[in-house]
Order: sequence, then C-alpha cells, then structure tokens
Amino acid sequence: MAAAGPPAVFAFSRPAVLLLGDSITQEGSTAVGGWASALAGHFSRRADVLNRGLSGYNTRWASNVLDRCLAPHESTVLATVWYGANDAADATLNPRQHVPLDEYRKHLTNIVRRVRQRCDHVVVVSPPPIHEASYRAIFIEPRQGIGAPLDRSLEASRRYADAAGQVAAATSCAFIDLWAKVQAAAPAAEGSSDQPWGRFFYDGLHLSEEGNKLVFREAPSSATGAHHVLSGKRWLERGCDLGLVSLMARWSGGVLGRSASRLMSKK
Repeated sequence: MAAAGPPAVFAFSRPAVLLLGDSITQEGSTAVGGWASALAGHFSRRADVLNRGLSGYNTRWASNVLDRCLAPHESTVLATVWYGANDAADATLNPRQHVPLDEYRKHLTNIVRRVRQRCDHVVVVSPPPIHEASYRAIFIEPRQGIGAPLDRSLEASRRYADAAGQVAAATSCAFIDLWAKVQAAAPAAEGSSDQPWGRFFYDGLHLSEEGNKLVFREAPSSATGAHHVLSGKRWLERGCDLGLVSLMARWSGGVLGRSASRLMSKK
C-alpha cells in the first residue's frame, strides 16, 4: 500500500503562473518545443505553470469562462493574457469568431482587470501578424478551395495588436508587441516584398517550433514583483534557483538555453 502523500493544500500553497489565451497559448503546451512547456519545465519546482489556452476562443467567450480558468492556488504571481487572433477574423467571412474592435477592447480590459484582482503582475500579449501567403496555402485553400478569400489579414491583426497595447497601457500592465517583434526578428531585405518572418508560423497563424522559441525568448523582464515572490521559494528541498524575472531576462537576451543549463548544472 502506498504511503499517504502530503496534504492537498501543499500543491495550492505553491505560487502559480497563469497562461490565458486561445489556440496559440494552448499549443504552447502541445507543440514540439512549445513555449508554455518550456516555461513549465523550468519552474516545475518553483511554481505551477497553468496553461488555460482555449482553441478557437475570442475575448467574448473567454470573458464568460474566465472564473473557471483562474488558478485555485493561494497566489498567482504572473499571468499572461493573449487574445486577439480570433477576434480579428473578418466579420463577414467568419462572423462566429469575429469580435468588433471596440468590443475587443472592452472584453480584454475586463479580463485583465479581473485577473489583476488575483494577480499583481499581468502581461498582455498582442495577436501575432498573419502571414497571408502561408495562411492561404496551408490553412484556407486545403479546406475551402483554391482562391478562397482569407478570413484573417495582416492589416486586421495590426489593428487588434494596437488595441491590445492600448489596453495594456490603460491598465498599467506589461505589454509584448508580438505583432512587431515577429516581423522585426526576420525582416525582408531592403526593396524586397518577401516576408521571411513567415517561418515563425507553420500555417501563417500558429507558431512553428522556431516561433515558439521566439515567444520564449521575447517574454518580458519587467515583472520584478514576481521575481521577489519566487526568489524566496525553494520547493522540495532543492527547487530551481532561477527567479522568474532572471529567467525572463535571459529569454530577452537570447541566451536562455545556455545560461539556464549552466546554472542548473552547478546545483
């Protein structure tokens, strides 16, 4: 007979990191090299990383189920709020997922404010840019036929990314402008119409393995309060000594893998 384990309250006394979003967040735990899986691995003995990405969801639907997505833990030290890819769908071609821009701002603001009641450190992430050529060839035409119109566009994703930034500023949250960062990470040659940043997506919308690495690397280093909470925690005697913001700073410096491996090898 197995020995009785520690009381259930132990699990919830650990801090939580909450990831809210749509399929791009959900796939962060299921895709090869997913950014959410990597985050969970690095904090497996420091905090519980909870992926609450819901494929297909927009902010309207997310607002309705938010209470069921919040962490049951005593404290949530960091939350990412990443919606907009579905809200930005075309109103005529995809009315089911489309959410008008003003309504998107309202719902996103509501989500952020509700999350902040449970978590002081919230990061808003913009929807990514749509790589239209890949989206057409890999996502739309195999389903709807050659020449079918696109229900998502680069320009629409820009408008929703701008709105996400406005919400972050209005609610005093950190902001990752992924729409801009993805394109800046692989710019076209001067005078070229190519969009080499398409390699960050496997279908023009969802992250490829390289895209997951980019998100992991570009996570912000501004949630200093989360670092202070986590840096004093040591779970199961020899928990990871990498504070949240220390690790995030290494992401943004592009040396996560090398630095983290060296630090962990010294333990």
